[in-house]
Amino acid sequence: MKKHAIPAFAVLGLAVMLVAKPASAQSSAMRVSIPFEFTVGKTTLPAGQYQVKMSSTGAGFLTIQGLDCAKSVVVLTNSSYANRTANESQLVFNRYGSHYFLSRIWTEGTDIGCELHRSPAEREIRRAYSLAQTDEARTVAIAANRN
Repeated sequence: MKKHAIPAFAVLGLAVMLVAKPASAQSSAMRVSIPFEFTVGKTTLPAGQYQVKMSSTGAGFLTIQGLDCAKSVVVLTNSSYANRTANESQLVFNRYGSHYFLSRIWTEGTDIGCELHRSPAEREIRRAYSLAQTDEARTVAIAANRN
């Protein structure tokens, strides 16, 4: 009986957090043109135009919807805090050679953003690059327009 109680409480807790979200936690939407193929979680998306929606608190769900393709993805994120207010909205990618992984999103006018969890594929590529001691791993930022 105890084996089933812990997962049930975890699901119940998640449901309560989603339902009890304060009214002030509105979503923030932006449009962005991404010139390269990139990965979000387990989904690889082609280069193109995207609409990005995230909660204003940073933590929660992030939705990326293709505007010129039928692909979209929804992932959970954590809040990320900056030392200063962002001057522009931007998506930040970790690049390893020709592989791009969405890492963080910052919204203009706030110091709160969202941070994505590293996927198993990104962790594997990151480990390979660190073992090879190559400097091809970089961070790339793409400016976005708020809706």
